[in-house]
Amino acid sequence: GTLMKGSNQNGNQPKVRIFEYLGNNEDIAKSVYANTTDTSKFKEVTSNMSGNLNLQNNGSYSLNIENLDKTYVVHYDGEYLNGTDEVDFRTQ
Repeated sequence: GTLMKGSNQNGNQPKVRIFEYLGNNEDIAKSVYANTTDTSKFKEVTSNMSGNLNLQNNGSYSLNIENLDKTYVVHYDGEYLNGTDEVDFRTQ
């Protein structure tokens, strides 16, 4: 994910956590919310992917997921530029 607008160039690195979805893919919400505290449906795998996760101080990150036969949820907690009127965060 990249902060295209509203990036805090002097900010802290974002906190990114990756969860493997354990449920049926038809059951997962298509929105931006997932209850990752539900351990019957989500397993945190951040430590397994630490070599594929790169964090930047401007609030951006890159993640290379090698195993695409599973469904993952990425939980992002980062800073944006205080006082900005627009924040644009993009994922690919």
